[in-house]
Amino acid sequence: MNLVLGTRIALYVQLALGIAQSPGVANDVPGLLHTHRTLAFIIPVLAFLAFGVRPGIPQTTVRTLARFAPLVALLVGLTNWVGFKMMGAIPVEAYWSIMIVHFVWGIAVVAFAEMAAGQASRATRGLQPGAVIDGK
Repeated sequence: MNLVLGTRIALYVQLALGIAQSPGVANDVPGLLHTHRTLAFIIPVLAFLAFGVRPGIPQTTVRTLARFAPLVALLVGLTNWVGFKMMGAIPVEAYWSIMIVHFVWGIAVVAFAEMAAGQASRATRGLQPGAVIDGK
């Protein structure tokens, strides 16, 4: 579970750094961009390890999404960075569209990780999916 917690924390830091890079926030601080890019390569590895097949934890669609969705976010971000910044092949309008997709998918990745962590927690406590917890 420590790997899952580390992945979740890294995802929230990544999301905060991504928001901070938005125009008009703190986008001219070079350390933010470098940290965001570094975490972009670390998080897919963490997620792959954290949400892998474990005995006693059902391998649901949400766990599979939590495992592989960060890789999709990385690929979309790389497409945008390489296509616009490096090669100048992507026009500005497409750049913003891809950035919005990247941002929304990043939020979805956090949601997948949270749902998968909750499923794993319930499975390790012996509760069935959808079970009532503490009478609520």
